[in-house]
Amino acid sequence: MASDSIARKAFVENLTRFCLENGYNGADIDWEYPPPDKEKYTTLLFQELYDSFASQNPPLLLSIAAPSTDANNRYNWPVMNQILDWVGVMTYDYYGSWTNKAGPNAPLYGSISTTDQGWIDRSVKHYLNDKGVPPEKLCIGIPFYGWEFQASSLFGTSTGGTQRRYYEIEPLLKEGWIRHWDEETKTPWLRHPNQTHIISFDDQESITEKCSYILNHGLAGTIIWAIGQDQIDGKTPLLTVVGTELESFIQTIQTPGIPMTTELYPNYPNPFNAETRIRFSVQKHTVVKILIYNIQGDLVKTLVDDVFSPGIYRVTFQGTGHPSGIYFCRMETDYAMYTLKMLFMK
Repeated sequence: MASDSIARKAFVENLTRFCLENGYNGADIDWEYPPPDKEKYTTLLFQELYDSFASQNPPLLLSIAAPSTDANNRYNWPVMNQILDWVGVMTYDYYGSWTNKAGPNAPLYGSISTTDQGWIDRSVKHYLNDKGVPPEKLCIGIPFYGWEFQASSLFGTSTGGTQRRYYEIEPLLKEGWIRHWDEETKTPWLRHPNQTHIISFDDQESITEKCSYILNHGLAGTIIWAIGQDQIDGKTPLLTVVGTELESFIQTIQTPGIPMTTELYPNYPNPFNAETRIRFSVQKHTVVKILIYNIQGDLVKTLVDDVFSPGIYRVTFQGTGHPSGIYFCRMETDYAMYTLKMLFMK
């Protein structure tokens, strides 16, 4: 399709119409994977998709699911970086049924001597440094599943592997399986004393580590495979962790030009009963902290603690889990401090 101009045109028109008729705000292209010798046609397809999507009002979003590394240069990254809204890197399945060694499904960190199939931090640096993807367009993948290996240890020889969803894994803790934590990769794994099987997976602790990594590196966010695979007794423990950890996600409202002032604007809504949005502007490069205090003066939440370029930004504060009452939002920069009062009513 991509190499045929007529088929390519039909695909672009059909996909655009499908999004508009069904109320979608864009499309994610999960192409595993474009052949490296056809990169010219891959670029043409995405350029034509972008032209069609960008001409809509409002414009449709365009993203891709990318491999953990693009060593074969399947994409023209100088072009893709301009036209994609975000790149979702599939940072999972580093180990699986195809490897002769057991290993963590989605290791955050690693080393060649142990995690020889790769790790998330390495993949992120590959796209940031080698492919030039801006951090604000880069998403890492978080899996709600793991792999059960026929192996006796996390990095032991494996003779086979089977994928297991989180809702299949979590109950095993009540059936004699013992949870271990690998500090180097920041991932858990299970082992039953009477079996030569181990299970590599992600749980609340490892996903918290991944969310902290997203925030600390200024990444766009995460892609999840797959929603629903953590549903246990009507609850979604893994998705809840993602929502809680990334609730203070920062949105860029305006960057062209330089704001006349550095300012903390009134939050909206106020009073609020679920969440409230807080806008702030930065006139020059500075460290910005957005801190939430209760009426007693106790620090409740650090929403922002990072370096910002000139622009206007928005962050959200979730009242869930906090008592009703008066809260204070304080903005600290290298050269000024601002405070506003907020009322949370359940």
